[in-house]
Amino acid sequence: MINNVNDRPCDATHGRPSGAKTHGEAIYNSEKYYNMFADGRQPDLTESLLMQMGAFGEENKASAEQVKCQLGLSTIRAVQAQVSSERLKDALILSTGRAGGGYFLPSLNPEQAQREMLEHKRCLRARALNTLAVLRPVNKALRVVRGQLGPMSDSED
Repeated sequence: MINNVNDRPCDATHGRPSGAKTHGEAIYNSEKYYNMFADGRQPDLTESLLMQMGAFGEENKASAEQVKCQLGLSTIRAVQAQVSSERLKDALILSTGRAGGGYFLPSLNPEQAQREMLEHKRCLRARALNTLAVLRPVNKALRVVRGQLGPMSDSED
């Protein structure tokens, strides 16, 4: 039994957030979005998909399941890897850190876009700091194993 919109199989209508524009409709004010790129780079695959889906602003986010279906990927982990790869190439793909989150591009409203980017940055920074904190006991144990008593050098971290 299918209880959740994300449990539905991929089809032609699945993959668009409610209220999103279709290919035949106006082109979602993407001119404004393109102007956000100072270096003039072209959007990557997921970024282009989010533009087509009208996923501007958190309220229009696309679930990972929707992105998976639209890109023809087999798993959510593949979506995460694709998004990560694009972010490393400067794609501005935001996500929510909450359950039921998804992927989206910054809002076309500059003030809202700034709030969304700051929240995304806060979430990723907190995640990175938590990861580093978990490494503390490992680093401590490695110093003992190596016979070091002082702090590790920067090259060892």
